[in-house]
Amino acid sequence: MSFVHLHVHTEYSLLDGFCKIDGLARRVKELGQSAVAITDHGVMYGAIDFYRACKREGVKPIIGCEVYVTPPGRTRFDKVYELDGESRHLVLLCENEEGYRNLSYMVSMAWTEGFYIKPRIDLELLRTRAEGLICLSACLAGEIPRRLRNGEYEAAKAYAVEMGKLFGPDRFYLELQDHGIREQRTVNQGILRLHQETGLPMVCTNDAHYLRKEDAETHDVLLCIQTGKTLDDENRMRYEPRNFYLRSEAEMKKLFGGYEGALENTVKIAEMCHKDFVFGKYHLPEFQLPPGYDSFSYLKKLCEEGYQARYGEDEAHWEQLRYEQDMIEKMGFTDYFLIVSDFVRYARSVGIPVGPGRGSAAGSMVSYCLGITDIDPVKYGLYFERFLNPERVSMPDIDMDFGDTRRGEVIEYVRRKYGEDHVAQIVTFGTMAARGVVRDVGRVMNLPYAEVDQIAKQIPNPPGAHITLADALRLTKSLSDLYNSDPAVKRLIDTAQVEIIFIGCGSPDGAREEFARLFAALERHPAPFAPEPVVETAGAVKEKTVEMEIAQSKMAMGFRTGALAEKKQEMGSAQLAKGNAGQSGNGGQNGQGGQSGQDGSSGGSGQNGSGGQSAQSGQPAQSGQSGQSGQNGDGGQSGQNGSSGQGDGSGQNGSGRGTGTASTPHDYVSIPNDIADSGNLTGNAVDHDASEYFHAQNGLSWEGTHMSHEAVIGHYEQNAYEGIAAGKYPSGMEEVIKEYFSNFD
Repeated sequence: MSFVHLHVHTEYSLLDGFCKIDGLARRVKELGQSAVAITDHGVMYGAIDFYRACKREGVKPIIGCEVYVTPPGRTRFDKVYELDGESRHLVLLCENEEGYRNLSYMVSMAWTEGFYIKPRIDLELLRTRAEGLICLSACLAGEIPRRLRNGEYEAAKAYAVEMGKLFGPDRFYLELQDHGIREQRTVNQGILRLHQETGLPMVCTNDAHYLRKEDAETHDVLLCIQTGKTLDDENRMRYEPRNFYLRSEAEMKKLFGGYEGALENTVKIAEMCHKDFVFGKYHLPEFQLPPGYDSFSYLKKLCEEGYQARYGEDEAHWEQLRYEQDMIEKMGFTDYFLIVSDFVRYARSVGIPVGPGRGSAAGSMVSYCLGITDIDPVKYGLYFERFLNPERVSMPDIDMDFGDTRRGEVIEYVRRKYGEDHVAQIVTFGTMAARGVVRDVGRVMNLPYAEVDQIAKQIPNPPGAHITLADALRLTKSLSDLYNSDPAVKRLIDTAQVEIIFIGCGSPDGAREEFARLFAALERHPAPFAPEPVVETAGAVKEKTVEMEIAQSKMAMGFRTGALAEKKQEMGSAQLAKGNAGQSGNGGQNGQGGQSGQDGSSGGSGQNGSGGQSAQSGQPAQSGQSGQSGQNGDGGQSGQNGSSGQGDGSGQNGSGRGTGTASTPHDYVSIPNDIADSGNLTGNAVDHDASEYFHAQNGLSWEGTHMSHEAVIGHYEQNAYEGIAAGKYPSGMEEVIKEYFSNFD
C-alpha cells in the first residue's frame, strides 16, 4: 500500500458528507488500503463509531477534523459579518492521545466561544493546542490555497512558513487536490513552488464526500435538502466535477505521481498516528468524603440513616439492603451512588423539584434509602436485578428529572463540586423517517406534491416501529407495483433509500428549544436575510444566519415546509393566518396581538414594519371584560403589503385572542395557531423564553416531569386532531395538519 485517504467526510458532516461509516471501512478494505482518516466539518461526533467500524474491518482509524479557522488578524470572539463571514478550512489529525485531547478541546471551544455561522477556532487557540497534531493545509477553502488563487504568492508563503513553525518538522503538510477543478491546478502549481522554496512536505488527498463515483447523484440530492433547493436550480450549490469519492491508489498515482513524496507521505502520516480508545473502563470523579470514612462505609452510613427514615423500626428489609450494598461495592459503583445522591440532596435542599424516579433504578432499595428515588421497591414488588447484577456489562443508568426552569442550577452545582472537566452533556442523533425522506427527495426532484404524497402515504407507519423503504417495498404490494412499473417512482425511492442523520435534542428542554427556534425564525422573517441570535441545544447563545437556523431546525425536528407552502397557496394566506395577529409582509416585523393579558387586558397589537411606530397595548379591563384593542401609532401599518394586528376583545380572564391577516406569501410558513391548545400556544408567543413558550397554557406540567420528544409531539398532535373533530379549522386545513405531523412518524 502506498496511499491512505486523509480527507474524508462521513454522514456526520450533516447533510454534506455521504460516506456512511460502516460502508466507509468496508470500501477502504475493498480498495486494499490499510488506514483511513475521518475529517468531518467542525465536529467529532462520528469518532467512536468510525473507530469501531474500522477496527471491525481491520483498517487503521485516524481521528481528525476539518476545522474552521478565523481569517488572519481576527479572533474567534470577533463576529462582524463583513470581516468574519467566511472561515478558512484546516485539516487536523490526531497523532496521539495529547493530540486527541487538544483537538477535542479546540472543537468544543469553536462551538462555545467561536461560533459565528460556523464553529471557529483561531490561530491564538491553535498555538496553545498544536501539540500531538498533524496539520494539512486543506482544500480550496484553506488560507494558503485562497492566497494562491488570489495571486498572493508571498503572503501564502509567509503563512505556510508560520504554520510550519507552529506545528514543527514533519507535522505540517501542503495539501494537493485535483477533482478536475481549474483553480485546483493553479493552486497545485503554487503548492509545488512553496515546497521547492521552503522545503515543506506535500501530501495528496481526495476530498471524499461519498464512497463511489455513482453516489454523486444521491450526494447532490443531500445538498439540495440542506440548502432547500431543487435539482433543476441552476444557481444552487453543487460539487462538480463529480470526483469527490474514495479514489483508488491507482487513480491517485495517475494524478499525483509526479509530485515528490505526495503519495508516500499519506502512508507516513498514517504510520505516525496512534490513537486508541479504551472501552469498559469508568472514570468517575472522586467523591469528597468526610474524615474517618471510605466510600463504602459512608454509603452504608447514609443508607442506614435513610432506612430508618423510610421504614422506621421495621427490620424485615435489612437483608435486601445489605445485599444491594455488597453488589454495588463488588461492581465498583459506590462513588457513583454517592455522587448521584449528593446532587439530588442538593436540589431538594434549595427547592428544585425532583422527580420520584424512573426506569429500573426504582427497583433499588439503596436508591430509595439514599433519597435518589421516592418509590418503595418493596411495596411495588420491583426487582433490583433489573437495575444491577453481575451479568450487566454496562454502568447502571439512573434517570433523574429536575424542574426544567432550574435544571441548570443542578448542573452548575455538579460543575462547581466535581470540576468542569468531569461534567458533560450529550447530544443524540436520529435518522429521518421513511415518509419524511420520500417527501424531501420528491421536493428536491421537483415532483408534484400530490404524487409524492400519494407514494409517501403508502409507506406503513405502525406505532413504535422503524420502517425502512426496503421494508415498505416488501410489505406494501401497491407501493411495490408502482416501484416496478414507474421509472420516476423507482428513481425517487432508490434515491430516498438513504438514512439521513440529523441532530436531535438530549432532553425535552432541547426539544422545546428546537420548536421555539424554528417557529421564531419562521414568524420573524419572511425570508432569510440577517443574522439572528439563537439558542443552540448545547445552551450557548450563538449568532447564525436565519437561513441556516431554519434549515437546521427543519432537519432537527423533522419539519417540512414544502407541503405546507403548497397548501398555503391553494388556501390563500389569509385563511392560514387565522389567529396570527399582525403577521408582517415583506420587511415587516410580526405583530404580537393575541397574547394573553392579566385580569382581562388584551395583548399588544401588531408591531410596526419598516419605519412604523408600534401600537400601544390595550387598556386593562375589569375582570371578565374585554380590553380595548390597541390603537395604531404613526405609520402603524407593518412593512410593504402587511397589515397590523388588532386585539379581538374577547378578554375573558385575560385570554384575548388576536386576529389579523398575513400579507405576501413566502416560502417559510408557520404552524397554524389552532394546532396549539385553544390557540394560545401560537407563533406569536415565540418572542418569550423557550420554556415559557412551551408552558403557555398548554395543559402540561413540565416541573419535575420527564416527557420524551415523542410525548411532546404527541401532545400537540392530539390537540390538532381534536381540533379537526370539532370543526375548528377552515376548509383544507385538515390535510395540512395531518401532513405536518406525519413527518414525525
